[in-house]
Amino acid sequence: MTKCPEVGFVGGSNKNATTYFRHTFTVANPAQFSSLTLRLTYDDGAIAHSNGTEVALTSNMSSGMAFDEFSTVTARADNAVPPSIFLRRASRRHDNVLAVEIHQGDGGSSDISMDAELTGTIGAGINLWLAQDGDGASAIWSGDGAVLEFTPRLGEPWAPVPNAQSPLPVWPPPAGSPLRGEPSGFFRLRR
Repeated sequence: MTKCPEVGFVGGSNKNATTYFRHTFTVANPAQFSSLTLRLTYDDGAIAHSNGTEVALTSNMSSGMAFDEFSTVTARADNAVPPSIFLRRASRRHDNVLAVEIHQGDGGSSDISMDAELTGTIGAGINLWLAQDGDGASAIWSGDGAVLEFTPRLGEPWAPVPNAQSPLPVWPPPAGSPLRGEPSGFFRLRR
């Protein structure tokens, strides 16, 4: 994505609250990345999505804001968001879409700007994360030859999770989940 120093508005004083940017990128082998990092510069507020999932938002935005809502506080021009790390779940083999919505601070704002950089970290180790997805959660992992294991309580034996593929929804527990019937549980990766 490239910086947009100025974007026009719809008819004089009728200014858009939100402008959307999309960029399609290809990932040949998502398993090679231990993380993806998004660096974002914006004016006035921003929400970033990867493949339809919200992955980052600026402090003056709320999750799930509507297209006609302004950011909660007008930001200084060209604010930079500290790098936001999101996980391989946000990328998949072949085509991926990074989308950024830029929200104006108010109807009188004279400009918008946006610049985004997405970088991947190639990791040789094994990594396990738990990521929130709306009201649910998924276990996400990377590492060739890694086996996801589960135990309902620490101190009890660990068992491989049958047919586990990343990302694995873990909450609410889907049918066949090792968490079904358990009030809690623990996951680990093992080689």
